[in-house]
Amino acid sequence: MIEGVEGRVGILIPSRCDELSVAGALSTARCYGLPGFIQIMDYLIEKGWPRQAFWLHGGHLFCLHLVAALGLSGAEVNPFGFQPLCGLYNGAQVVAGFADLPPAPGIGFELRGQAHQAFRSLLGDDRW
Repeated sequence: MIEGVEGRVGILIPSRCDELSVAGALSTARCYGLPGFIQIMDYLIEKGWPRQAFWLHGGHLFCLHLVAALGLSGAEVNPFGFQPLCGLYNGAQVVAGFADLPPAPGIGFELRGQAHQAFRSLLGDDRW
C-alpha cells in the first residue's frame, strides 16, 4: 500500500458523494502512476466505494482504455488540452455520452492524427 493513502482518503464517505474524479491515473505526482491508482482504487472499494464511482480525469485515449479495462464509470475527454495525446481518435463518435474504443490494436494512437505524427517524428522512420 502506498504510504499515507489511508490518511489522504480517510475522510471520503461513500454515502455523502456519488463519484470520484481521479486526477492523473498516469501521473506520478498525483496518483503514483497506474499501479498507484489501482492501489488507491482497491483501498476505496474495500471502504465501500463502488467501482462505478470512479471517473478518470485526463482527457486522452489511455484513460478511455482504463475505464473499459477496469470497469469504471467513465472518463473525461478533453479535445483541447494535452496535445497531441488528448481527445479521442479521428472519426470517433460520442453517442449519448458514450464513445467506443478505437478499432485498432493497442491504445489507438495510430488513429489519432496528431499523436500518430508525433510518434513517427520521434522514431525518425516509417515504422508507424
